[in-house]
Amino acid sequence: MIEHLTRQQHSDLPQLVAERTKMLIFDQLGCAYVGAELPSGRLALQYASTLGESRESSIAHSSRTLAAASAAFVNGAAGHAAELDCAHATTDFRATGHPATVIVPAAVAVAERHCSSGASLIDAVAAGFETGARTISVVGGLSRMRAEHGLYGGCLHSIGAAVASAKLLGLDADTTMHAAALALGQAISPVAFFGERRHLSKSITKGGQPATAGVAAHCKRPPVSKVSTTSSARLGV
Repeated sequence: MIEHLTRQQHSDLPQLVAERTKMLIFDQLGCAYVGAELPSGRLALQYASTLGESRESSIAHSSRTLAAASAAFVNGAAGHAAELDCAHATTDFRATGHPATVIVPAAVAVAERHCSSGASLIDAVAAGFETGARTISVVGGLSRMRAEHGLYGGCLHSIGAAVASAKLLGLDADTTMHAAALALGQAISPVAFFGERRHLSKSITKGGQPATAGVAAHCKRPPVSKVSTTSSARLGV
C-alpha cells in the first residue's frame, strides 16, 4: 500500500476525491479554530509554547507560530476539542475513529514548513486517509482493538499522518515505512481516556499526540526558507 501511495500524485486522484479531501482539510481547520478556545486547545498551546517558538508552522486562531511537530500537537488537540471533527467508518461498518484531527494538522504543519503546494497537500492528506482507514480496518476496527487489546485503534491514524508527511517530503517507500513505525510507537494508547469527563486527555490522545507522532519522525529534514507568512496563500488551497 505504501509503495503505491508514494508513487501517487495529485493528478492521479479522481476529481471527487480531490474535492472531498479539500473539504475535509478546510473542515478540520475550522474545527481547530473553534477548539482553540476550549480548555484542551488552550492547554495544548500553553504546553507547546514551553518548548520554544519557531516560524515553521501556524497555530489555529492565533498569531503564534511553532515548530511543525508542536503545531501539529496544538492543532490536533484543538481539532478534537469540540468533537465536531469528522468520524469515519468503512463500507463494512468498521469504525476507524477520527482521521482528520490526526492527519490534517500533521500534513498542514509539514506543508507550511516546507512551502508545499496546495495540490501536494491534497495528495498527502488523501494518502494519509487511505493509509489510516485501511490499516485500522484490516486489524478489525476500533471495537476489536478495544475488546481484545484494550487499545484505542484510532492511534493507527498516526501511520496515515506519517505517510502524509512523507509524501510532502518526497520520501521513498522504505523510508516512509520506517517513519510510520516510529510514529506508531509514539502514538499507541490504551482506552482509559474514555473515562475522563473533561475531554482533555481525550483531545490529546485522539488528536494532538498521534498528529505530533506523524510529524516527529521526519523533523530532522531542514525546512525550506519561507517567503510569506500567510499559510493559506502559500499553500494555495
